[in-house]
Amino acid sequence: MAEGGTAPPPQVFVVDTQASYISTPRDKKSSWARAGQKILFLLLGLLVLGVLVEGYLIYILYQRTAVRTKLLGVVLGFCRLVSGSEHPVGDNNVVLWNSLAQHDSVNIEYNNGRLIIKEEGHYYVYSRVELDVSKDTTPIFHKIMKTSSGYGKEIELLKATSSHCVHKNPANCAAEDIRSSFLAGIFHLQEDDKIFVTLSNVEKLHRSANGNSLGAFMIEP
Repeated sequence: MAEGGTAPPPQVFVVDTQASYISTPRDKKSSWARAGQKILFLLLGLLVLGVLVEGYLIYILYQRTAVRTKLLGVVLGFCRLVSGSEHPVGDNNVVLWNSLAQHDSVNIEYNNGRLIIKEEGHYYVYSRVELDVSKDTTPIFHKIMKTSSGYGKEIELLKATSSHCVHKNPANCAAEDIRSSFLAGIFHLQEDDKIFVTLSNVEKLHRSANGNSLGAFMIEP
């Protein structure tokens, strides 16, 4: 104690438990978590959008396929050779057919062995014939031909060749060797175009109502 005076007051230290602290790594982790959630929501949104777009494209494709299938399923013109016909061929080796066996449209007509196109468009044209090639020495040519009002000459669309018996000695061939020849293709046809079939040797045509045919149907206007 100082002489002749009072003692100095004691020192007091106060601790404030509510004081602010400096930012800790835990706060940084929370910030990264919020950013990650935003990115996750963005990715989910893009995923949902992609699914919706894909669904729309599939729907459009389905609609187009349905329309095309409907067109392909409609037979617009069809004819068959008369079974046992005495005169199955006309001038210039044109095969003659019975009147239209099936007809579901006014787009195609038949006259004198020819299919007559009445509406311009893309058509699937086909022909099948059964040929007896036993004991034959020359190839048989099966053709689908076209004539057009704007072009004077016949136009060859498709052609197939059926060979004769493979044995060197015709006597070794079977009494009857039936072979099928099939031609098919898609063509753009004009109004009044005529489609017909020719055979180089009509005597080899096997008289079968179901085996011989010429047909066409529109697949696209």
